[in-house]
Amino acid sequence: MIAADAEFARTAADGAKENAKALGFSIVHDRSYPPNTVDFGRRSLRAVQAANADLVFVAAYPPDTVGIVRPRASSD
Repeated sequence: MIAADAEFARTAADGAKENAKALGFSIVHDRSYPPNTVDFGRRSLRAVQAANADLVFVAAYPPDTVGIVRPRASSD
C-alpha cells in the first residue's frame, strides 16, 4: 500500500486497510509519500518491490498515479 500524505489519499488508504484486514489480507508495505514527490522510483517503488506483494493498492492523485505507473528514468 502506498498513499499520498494528503487527506483524500489517507482516507482512501485507511478504508483499504480496513477492507484488506476484514478479507484476511496481510499488509506487507504501508507507506505514504510527501505531496510534492516527483520521483517515485527511488524510495516508494523500490520499497514496494522489496515487499514482494501480490497486490498493490495506490491512493494517489492523477499526476502521482502517472508517476507511479510510469516512473521516471533514474541515474542510479
